[in-house]
Amino acid sequence: MSFVSRFLKFAFIPLVFAVSACQPADSFDSVDFASERPPQESMDAIVSVEEQTLYLYLDGVLRKTWKVSTARAGKSTPRGKYNAYWLSRHHRSSLYEDAPMPFAVFFNGDYAIHGTEWERYLGRPASAGCVRLSNENAEILFDWVEVIGMRNFTIEIVDEFENNTLGYTKGRGFQLSARRNSGNEDD
Repeated sequence: MSFVSRFLKFAFIPLVFAVSACQPADSFDSVDFASERPPQESMDAIVSVEEQTLYLYLDGVLRKTWKVSTARAGKSTPRGKYNAYWLSRHHRSSLYEDAPMPFAVFFNGDYAIHGTEWERYLGRPASAGCVRLSNENAEILFDWVEVIGMRNFTIEIVDEFENNTLGYTKGRGFQLSARRNSGNEDD
């Protein structure tokens, strides 16, 4: 993405959002700029293998819930907590016949969260181990990781959402005591 398009996407849109407050209430009803603004401090993704769903938290608040495909039978998606370490906008697999992996966010060796041309399989296990998203959602995630920085993006892959160690609850964001590891159960 060129500097100009990045500027338009991440600088101009919030400016338009701020200016929209001065417009009549119905001026921007069809556009939800706030839901497409990048995070300011942190971004966490919890992938529930059981639900085949990615829960995306921006600055501690649940903002997106996306269907994914994780590993099909005979393959494995690694469980655990990771940070992104490499981004590749137009990646192609060196392991699987040059398969397209657009908007790849690598987190563990050859494993990545990326877009797919097999979107009809989202919501059920279908990958060779990566976490597949729709191309549209993968591009949003990729762009936000570029803005927030890879070290500020945490990915946790769990069998069941309730087993996440980041302290998140569905719909509520995180519980401070769990997230901050204070050790005090009463926080």
